[in-house]
Amino acid sequence: RLQAFLNFEGAVNPQFASKNGLGRTGVAGFLLGCLFGAHAMLGMVMLTTGIGMMPLLQWVVYMLSLSSFHFLEFLTTATFKPDVVSYDSFVINHSLAYTVAALAR
Repeated sequence: RLQAFLNFEGAVNPQFASKNGLGRTGVAGFLLGCLFGAHAMLGMVMLTTGIGMMPLLQWVVYMLSLSSFHFLEFLTTATFKPDVVSYDSFVINHSLAYTVAALAR
C-alpha cells in the first residue's frame, strides 16, 4: 500500500496522474522540505538544550541525511539533465526493497 501511495496510484488530476506532473514534484519537494525542517529544528533543540538522547539524535541525523540525499538527487538531475527531470528524479520510490530498507532504520 505504501508503494501505491508513493506512486500516486488512483490519482485523477493530470498533475498527479502523470509521471511528469508538477503536482507530484511539488508535493514531493514540499514533504521533503518539511521532513528536513522538522528534523533540523528537533536537532537544534536537542543540541542547544543538552538533551542527550543518543537514539533520537541518531534518528535526526539519519532523517537529515536521507532527505538531503533525495533533494540533492533531484537537484543534480535538474541541473545536468533538465529535459528528463520529473517526480522520479527524487528517487523516493526507487523500489519496494529500497522503501523497506529506508524505513527499517
